[in-house]
Amino acid sequence: STHLRTDDPEASTSETMASKRKSTQIDGQNAPKKRQRIGTSMKGYTWERFVEELKGDKAQPAIIKLFSNPSILGHSFMKQDQKAKGEIDPEIITKLTSTLLSSHPHLIKTLKIAQKDLLTVLAEDQIWDDPFEEPKVTPWREAGIMSNCYIAVILQTCQMLKMDWKTVESLCGHLANLEEDVLMDLESKIFAMESGYIRMILKLFQSIISIRIKESSGYIKPLVRQAIKFVKILNEANKRYRGPLQLEDFYNQTASDGSIDLNKHYFIWVCTMEEPKKWLNQFTLCSYPFLLDTRAKKKIIEYDAFITQSRYFEQSVRLSYFSMIPPNPYLVLCVRRSHILEDSVLQLTSRKVDLKKTMRVVFYGEEGVDAGGVTKEFFHLIIKELLNPDRGLFIWDETHKCHWFPRKRVSSRWEYSVAGAIIGLAIYNRVVLDVRFPYAMYAHLLGYKQTLSDLRKSFPETYKGLHTLLTMHEDVKNLGLTFEVTTTGIGEDSKDIPLIPGGENIVVTSENRKRYVEIYADWVLNKSVEASVIAFRKGFYDVCGEMGETKASVFRLLAPQELQRLICGSETIDFANLEPSVRYVGFDTLTSNATGKREQKESGSADVHPVIKNFWKLYGTLTYIQKKKLLAFITGSDRIPIGGVKDLNMVIQSGGENVLNLPSAHTCFHTLILPNYKTYELLKTKLFIAIEHSQGFGLQ
Repeated sequence: STHLRTDDPEASTSETMASKRKSTQIDGQNAPKKRQRIGTSMKGYTWERFVEELKGDKAQPAIIKLFSNPSILGHSFMKQDQKAKGEIDPEIITKLTSTLLSSHPHLIKTLKIAQKDLLTVLAEDQIWDDPFEEPKVTPWREAGIMSNCYIAVILQTCQMLKMDWKTVESLCGHLANLEEDVLMDLESKIFAMESGYIRMILKLFQSIISIRIKESSGYIKPLVRQAIKFVKILNEANKRYRGPLQLEDFYNQTASDGSIDLNKHYFIWVCTMEEPKKWLNQFTLCSYPFLLDTRAKKKIIEYDAFITQSRYFEQSVRLSYFSMIPPNPYLVLCVRRSHILEDSVLQLTSRKVDLKKTMRVVFYGEEGVDAGGVTKEFFHLIIKELLNPDRGLFIWDETHKCHWFPRKRVSSRWEYSVAGAIIGLAIYNRVVLDVRFPYAMYAHLLGYKQTLSDLRKSFPETYKGLHTLLTMHEDVKNLGLTFEVTTTGIGEDSKDIPLIPGGENIVVTSENRKRYVEIYADWVLNKSVEASVIAFRKGFYDVCGEMGETKASVFRLLAPQELQRLICGSETIDFANLEPSVRYVGFDTLTSNATGKREQKESGSADVHPVIKNFWKLYGTLTYIQKKKLLAFITGSDRIPIGGVKDLNMVIQSGGENVLNLPSAHTCFHTLILPNYKTYELLKTKLFIAIEHSQGFGLQ
């Protein structure tokens, strides 16, 4: 192809070096043809001049002139007062795209061709003059790494003008070869833009990933891998620059919705973690967990739990064969409701080797057979006991509405270890819990050390007070603060604790207040609860696997917010979406369609069973609290999974014609059993008795 350039001295030098490299790459190849020259010197080329040239027959040469020459492109789109720093002016790009779309749509094809030409130049300038000598770069890269200006411009125009994917994929190849200093410069230019432009760039690469994955039926091609790597660069830069992008912005729905076999990717990831040399250069999405949403990661964790539980089941059966002892493939807990915590602690501490087995629970004196529902109720009850303030394990922070460790530990380490194991067992057995821990708890479980910036996520009011201290104009010394904190144990008097040696004698001033704030935040999040956190975390990973540099723990895929969702389920319950997701069994709600195939009627249709119509009529009158009680009655828990109520797979089953019976439920299978009550009032009376007075597997 013919490459166009101007009389610009830098461009001329760049072209000469690129031509020299090409002529020595492959034996037998002739040197490329000399590129044509167009236009005159472009020094002082401005946006206004470009707009003038867009008029009339100069429009096409103006586009080629602007977008096929690195020097012109860089200077034309920079802020006039920031050219030394190389900052892009997004407003100029917006003007360009709106002008082309409104007045010159026929020139968009010309723009694409010019951009491809520029990408070719960029790619050439990544090649060294001689692979056996010290690397040399072209003059225009030395002058402020200007190539990143062009990349930023291309990224924005591609998204705004809906450019074809081939142009962007060519850019992906260029980005994959950027050196570290160039990459850092590109990051700074991107995150100097407004948040809308940054999201636009991310959306562009996410679109490439999604479209190419769908086209290749889940196979991830090399170009897609390069796009994923650039999204990783954006993800890390967003954290470093504290950018506007949220965790959810990086989720790729195509990668998360089942289009890819994530179990296979997880298997490869485990192998690469345990035997990196053997599995070198193997690509797996688990190395880029930011692309997967919490629901997809939950499936991977469930797969990991299934493999581990199956392995322990097989070991139990194998050992019983040689020892002639009956197999014990489950972790069975036999507990009394009145002493549920004491019975659980005793059995869990004596059976650590069984913690990774599938869990089964038996309540003394009750008939419930555990296929999942009894386990849910067990966790519901034991969490209430763990969080009971009289136990002293956790305190309730009324200001921030969460449970946290006491500043002054009054409980033994083994108690926190058991508490951590119970949280781990809930995840391992797919039970969501009604707990209110701060962000710091989940960050500690994943091995993150908390800093001042994390205090805002866990204890925003405390952070607000410290931030006020940092920004106040008055003399801080007048507040009378010293480097110490006051803490109170349960049932004890308050006590002053120095934050540093001799802190009680060091006054906080305007000069040392920053140090005071950092030390105070570290004490709140880390040091004051260190022993409790270590024990709690140990118990958690006794069940969920070890966390180490060489261990492929599946929880390394999670961010703290995602671990919170995994443990607690969805924060809001979308009760409005429950009715469309329910399945009916045993009612006269089936009809034949035109082809003779049996299909379920909509619950709102005129010929649906009267009991179903009355049930949803009553459901519409329930308060939020009553709906949660109904949910707990049917499923054994008033919490729902990450995917919402549709993931409950709830069933309403006919209970026959005996209308004297109360409604009942198979909590293991999320099934509500409704007798065929003849009237709305009778259904309402019976259902209210069931949900208001039931406890366990009987009526109280």
